[in-house]
Amino acid sequence: MPIKSGIGFGEAQVYNQPGAIVNLYGKLLQQQAKDQAQFATDLNNIMSKYSTKGLKDEDIKLTANAYQQIKDKVTSSSTRTPAERAQALADARNGMQTIQEYSDSALDAYKTLDQLAPDIALNPWKYQEGTKEVVEQLYKNPYAKWGGDYKTLNPTTFQRQADDSAIYKMFNNVNSDLTKIAPKFKATDVVDGRYYRTMYAVPEADAYNNLYTTMELTPEAKYTLTNKYQQDNPGKTDFTSADVAAYGLSLYKKLYGENALQFAGGRTLIPKATGDDASNPANYEVIMNKTFTTSPTYDKSGKPISIGKPIITFDKFVTSPVGQPFATPQIGNAFNLTEGKSESIGSKKGLRITGMGVKNGNLRVTVVDDDEFEYYLKPEDIPLSIRNGKQYKAAKTALGSTKSSGFDIDAYLKAKGLK
Repeated sequence: MPIKSGIGFGEAQVYNQPGAIVNLYGKLLQQQAKDQAQFATDLNNIMSKYSTKGLKDEDIKLTANAYQQIKDKVTSSSTRTPAERAQALADARNGMQTIQEYSDSALDAYKTLDQLAPDIALNPWKYQEGTKEVVEQLYKNPYAKWGGDYKTLNPTTFQRQADDSAIYKMFNNVNSDLTKIAPKFKATDVVDGRYYRTMYAVPEADAYNNLYTTMELTPEAKYTLTNKYQQDNPGKTDFTSADVAAYGLSLYKKLYGENALQFAGGRTLIPKATGDDASNPANYEVIMNKTFTTSPTYDKSGKPISIGKPIITFDKFVTSPVGQPFATPQIGNAFNLTEGKSESIGSKKGLRITGMGVKNGNLRVTVVDDDEFEYYLKPEDIPLSIRNGKQYKAAKTALGSTKSSGFDIDAYLKAKGLK
């Protein structure tokens, strides 16, 4: 059989279908347009979820710049493939989330600052020094410029720390104040050896007023004291500063003891009899080896807390008060028996003789001034009118011989470093 040839015979057949190809390409373009439209919608939804309400002008400018950077990055990136479009949307979503987090943090910080500011203004004692100035700066600046310490602002950010030492410092100041004002109040004289010691009682109301005022002037003490009050009175929430001050006074009284409001004043010599008896040498008791010490240290109740330091011992001594006060000429070098030191006392008025003593033939006269400081003077420092008086002569006679044995009492004190 002969092989057929020609159209339709002996080769592959090609069918021309231009309509189908055009239709497929059109569908592709439609899908691409649809994908791009969906991408644009999704991107718009993401980028539109952003509010500047409540932010400061500088915050708005800052977030607007960040917004534009995100938009520029996304719109300039390729979005032809599904993967590229997904990445672009993820970048937009992350960027807008960062902006929103900043806005939320800023709004929360401003809200907290508004809540704290009135109490800081009304009760500065609750807060650290400089808080008022810091708050003023925070109000002036956008959130982005707040320091790291204030980014997470909360009610405890500026609060003081309780400090017990602040209370004790306040109590010391109160005690010092009460000591100064104590002489205004009732005085009682108590016998203290050769002296009357004056004691003053400060009324509790005056002590309370002083503590209240001191507390208001020392915020760190008021804050700590208030904390203690709250700990000891957990159910009381309507307390006042007056309640805290009353509580503070009770602590003060516990700290300083049962005589917390008693204060010691000066000392005055208990007077001895004068007149004929004082003019009779036989009525003077001679004290052998009489030792003088520096004045002891007393606590606020008048009790000695440290004994005096021995500074000199006379071979014999008599107590011889002279009722008549007198003045001295200029004295450049007198020995202070109360404090154990040599000093210049110049010209003094109102001195009274308290006694005289002899050490190895050296006669010295002891005197006291208006402040109850006791000195010893040389006889020539005593006015002649006093030395010629009956009391002075009687005391000197009672001492007996004052013949010098070559011992220099002033040199003795100097050698001991006291003069």
